[in-house]
Amino acid sequence: MPEKRYPLYSQDAVCENVLLFDGLARAGKGLVGPLVSEFPGLDFAQLVHAADYIPTMWHFGLIDDEAAPSFLRMMIDTYSYQRIIGRNLNTRPGDIFTSVYKALDSDEILRRAEGEDGQGPVDQFNASGRYQSYITHETLPHADLWFRAFPELRIILTVRHPIDICFSWNSRGLGARLGSDPLAFTPVVDVDGEPVPLYAVDFPDEYVNATPIDRIVMCVLSMLDLYDKGVAEIPEGRGDQVRIVSFEHFATDTVAELEKLAAWLGTNLHPDMETAMTRERVPRKLDQSGRRQRREMLRDHVDEHLFKKLLERSNAYEAEWGLEPF
Repeated sequence: MPEKRYPLYSQDAVCENVLLFDGLARAGKGLVGPLVSEFPGLDFAQLVHAADYIPTMWHFGLIDDEAAPSFLRMMIDTYSYQRIIGRNLNTRPGDIFTSVYKALDSDEILRRAEGEDGQGPVDQFNASGRYQSYITHETLPHADLWFRAFPELRIILTVRHPIDICFSWNSRGLGARLGSDPLAFTPVVDVDGEPVPLYAVDFPDEYVNATPIDRIVMCVLSMLDLYDKGVAEIPEGRGDQVRIVSFEHFATDTVAELEKLAAWLGTNLHPDMETAMTRERVPRKLDQSGRRQRREMLRDHVDEHLFKKLLERSNAYEAEWGLEPF
């Protein structure tokens, strides 16, 4: 180890125009990201887990304030460059929302692998003003770090009814998998030999001793608080670089929501957007009776105090987004 500690040097970015599709896991980014990233001027969204890991490790204090922005920038630069030259493309057809075969311009993306590499393609990409886009998880609470790494960053935050998020987490077994299932791909910290996720570090004993479904409700409520704090603390002058989208509005009034986001990004809808919308099964009708069933399932299995807090959060969400109470 060197005797003197040196900070990471911050280089010019490969691509300054970066767009994040963020939100809690299961909040609907997998719908919003693939559709919005079909806009002219955007590259089809990528899912890069390190984009979640670095801010989380910074939040835990495992990467310092000096190193984190440069490290994050270098990592995103790597993936942006690889996409620009067509390297390491996700060509797995069945992947839910990041297979390049889903993109309306997949042929153009695939052709990049046959072209040149180096600075030429980068200069050409940046001269066009295009955005590289990424799907992230639980990132907006770390917006300050991202803006330090990419001052021109844009963030689209997708929010969803808390009942639906909790139910979806439960269907994925997220109350038991974190720290025990290597395929969960979520950083957790070691608290007295027990794995604890970012959103439970303020109540580790309660989390460790809770049932899997109570853990889910605890964590979703905690993350919603972190997001509220993150939105309230968006750095001064950066407010217009963030947009919040309700999954319910996006799924049911898709064209209107897409048009608002296109105007914000200074572009328009892809001429073949209807094909992409058909692919994603939107617009669609959301069944209120299904949510009532999900609510009752949770009521039967979640601690009474936690369930009451979840209902309060749900009522507030419905009021904020003008949704019919169920």
